[in-house]
Formats: sequence, C-alpha cells, structure tokens
Amino acid sequence: MDIQAHFTDIGPVIKADLDAARQSIDAAVAWLTDPALFEALLRAARRGCRVRLALLDDTTPVSGSVKIRIGLAQIEPALEVFSPKPEDVMRARKLRDAILEAEAKGLGAAQIDGQMVDVASLRILRNTIDRAELFGM
Repeated sequence: MDIQAHFTDIGPVIKADLDAARQSIDAAVAWLTDPALFEALLRAARRGCRVRLALLDDTTPVSGSVKIRIGLAQIEPALEVFSPKPEDVMRARKLRDAILEAEAKGLGAAQIDGQMVDVASLRILRNTIDRAELFGM
C-alpha cells in the first residue's frame, strides 16, 4: 500500500478514494460539510458499497454560530440511500416475532418461510428494525 501525506487540497484526493471504493467505506469525521464528499458517499452506497460514518456529537459551531452536520438539501438523498427497504423491515419484524415466540415456548430456534432463525439472528434483525425506527418506519 502506498502511503501519501496531503496537507492542502485534500478534498479531491478524498473524493477520488471514495469514488474508487468498491466494498466498504468507514470514516470518522467531526462534521460532514462538503457537498461533493457527501455526494461521493451517496454514489458509493448506491453502487452497493457499505458506508459507515462516525460523526462527532458535540456543540461546537462549524461556521459562525451555525452547527452543520448535513445540509437540508442532503436530507432527502440520505434518507433514500441509507433507509432500510420497507420489505426488509417487514421481513425482519416477522422473523423477530417468530424467534420471540419460539423462545417463549422454550425453543432455541424457529423456522419461517423455510429459513431457520435463532437468537444469534435476532441481533442482525434488530439492527434493521432499529434503523427503521430511527427513520420512522
């Protein structure tokens, strides 16, 4: 791996790296304020790349007295790309309910629609359900 240091004009370098990503992007940033970088993240997610962001959660103003995370114009595309699909949420809830019902009967697993689900599956399903609830689904 070739390591390079950049102290000026880093935006185009980051954008090129985001556009080149094929599997996953994990980024920890204080704020996401560059529309071009945000669009690059959306493009990556749309092409099937897993995008995970850790944003700083503080009260420090970014520009003047306005605290910016993402702009108003970025909200709709972010919801479109990062919201779970309604059919995935419905399936996750159906499988979760089957697992909980099996547990209540003292069983370690359940079979629903030809798929075995157990307590280990529950964690994955809860991730989808929790995200859906964050988006009001």
